[in-house]
Amino acid sequence: MGSPFNHAYLKLEGKWVPALPEDGWQDIYAHSDNGNILAIVRWDTENNEPGFRLVMIDTKRKAVEETERIPGCCESLEWRVSGFSYRAFGYKKPNQASEVTARKLASTPTADK
Repeated sequence: MGSPFNHAYLKLEGKWVPALPEDGWQDIYAHSDNGNILAIVRWDTENNEPGFRLVMIDTKRKAVEETERIPGCCESLEWRVSGFSYRAFGYKKPNQASEVTARKLASTPTADK
């Protein structure tokens, strides 16, 4: 059985490129309005249960930040004034409620400059 979520290879180019693995990414990304911050989705599957992490690359500060593991599969990712917002399709275990949530990550101090 296949997955409706895609696997992607990462190739970044520019004056500053962080050292990140080439494989293990999802084909979903978003960037801040000024283009300084890029958010990408990295798969993080444990015990055959889907999960992911958001990786934020700040080209102005030359920094990379990563979230904790988020259960489920990332369906969408977008930039909002307060930071990145994502929607995840949750993994449902027996006797556990479905998780379909939209969450926000706080923007970095340089995000709106």
